[in-house]
Amino acid sequence: MRRDFYRKLIAKIGEFNLKAEKNLLERGAMMIEWPDDLGHSRGTFVSPKLYEDLIFPWHAKAIELAHKYGAFVNMHSHGKIDALIPLLVRAKLDLLNPVGPTDNMDLKDLKEKYGGEICFLGGLSKNIGLMSAANLREHLLDRLRVGAPGGGFILGSEGGIPMEMSIENFNFLLKASKKYRKNSPLS
Repeated sequence: MRRDFYRKLIAKIGEFNLKAEKNLLERGAMMIEWPDDLGHSRGTFVSPKLYEDLIFPWHAKAIELAHKYGAFVNMHSHGKIDALIPLLVRAKLDLLNPVGPTDNMDLKDLKEKYGGEICFLGGLSKNIGLMSAANLREHLLDRLRVGAPGGGFILGSEGGIPMEMSIENFNFLLKASKKYRKNSPLS
């Protein structure tokens, strides 16, 4: 209803962000990252059309600026934002994180559709701290089987390392991920 107001507001924020980004890039930043949670577990906070109209132009400008300096762009967004990924691919976003099961992001589907155009970070549930070592191993291997083939995937948890994770399971996660994260067939 107040689209013009929000367009002006977002433009002020967008211009500020581009100036800050340029400053970082001129000082040698090799990657620009921004947090922009665009969704929840059932979908996006704004319609894809509204995102494309109001926010996407600023994301595209930020990505273009970073690429002019040879830097990568990593966007952090929780939520089921698969409806926005074609736009992010069009803007040439390098990395989207986290892509996780709790947000109902289907890593297999995303890899099939966009795996050659964007890198996905995540795969592991934010609930890994509650898993037994056997469940954690199977979850880790499943995510690697889905994400690793063809590259364009960085294993990670959609919620970081949870505080309830035991030291034993944390050490197992480190050892297993190091052992299995190669871009080769998993058993």
